[in-house]
Amino acid sequence: MPKVLILNQPFTTDTGGGITLSNLIRGWDKDKLAVACSGYELQSNIDLSLCDQYYQLGEKEHKWVFPFNLIKRKYPSGPIQLKITASKGNGVETTPVSKLRVKLIMNVFYPVLEYLGLFHAASTYRLSPEFCQWMDEFKPDVIYAQASDRGTIAFCIAVQAYLQKKMVFHMMDDWPTVISSRGLLKNYWRRKIDAEFRVLLSKTSTFLSISDYMAEEYEQRYGKQSQAFHNPINIEFWQQFQRTDYFLNQQVSILYAGRIGLGIQDSLMTIAKTIERLNAEMKVSIQFVIQTSEAPEWINNYSCVLHRK
Repeated sequence: MPKVLILNQPFTTDTGGGITLSNLIRGWDKDKLAVACSGYELQSNIDLSLCDQYYQLGEKEHKWVFPFNLIKRKYPSGPIQLKITASKGNGVETTPVSKLRVKLIMNVFYPVLEYLGLFHAASTYRLSPEFCQWMDEFKPDVIYAQASDRGTIAFCIAVQAYLQKKMVFHMMDDWPTVISSRGLLKNYWRRKIDAEFRVLLSKTSTFLSISDYMAEEYEQRYGKQSQAFHNPINIEFWQQFQRTDYFLNQQVSILYAGRIGLGIQDSLMTIAKTIERLNAEMKVSIQFVIQTSEAPEWINNYSCVLHRK
């Protein structure tokens, strides 16, 4: 069984990329897996049952240019020992994060950088001597990588160039279409990031996507074939709860449970509009239950929508 170095995505229990990775790698020898990712990504619920060798890409690898380096939180670089905590189960002991700081960065800092056309040039990744030594000691046979921005694209290319090993690149959501949709230099950055992403794909030996439609679209767009793999259904688990009685009571509910992010919002609003129209035209009373951490801002526009934490 080959040794696999995983870039930019830890094994998590609460993110799409992390759960997809877990399902893909499950059953691999634990001592043949190692992950290199940012400290920010390690704030999720890490599943240590699958892998416990982690290198935190910190201030030695991820550099913010002045004056942004004075604002951004600094993470230490190097191998880290993750600890299972009682409160998080298969999670890790993480550094407390200021919610106010996160809101200011997400709602003010990043939008301003994006508008001014500085966001994609505000930080860079580099291979530090310490990280190279860690990779040399692990001696990976293959690289598995995910990426979602210009910095991680460049980082994947640099690691592959250093190790000279075959790389598997797994594409999650279609972020290249929205990565530069606003700001004064959006067209410039869209073209530049597209060119850099094509370089990454040219270095990729095996290309994975998350749906058959995405595979078709990417072959047309980038001229590279991919194989679809996303979160498979555990049939044995779900059969425990399979219904035997399909009689519908007077009150019918449709449930969405998960997260709300870019793209998902529009889909949920479409469902809400459809149910609202069905209720009016067919004189029925279908309820749309959205179970997420926070209620969407638009739910009060639809009488059929109910939010649960």
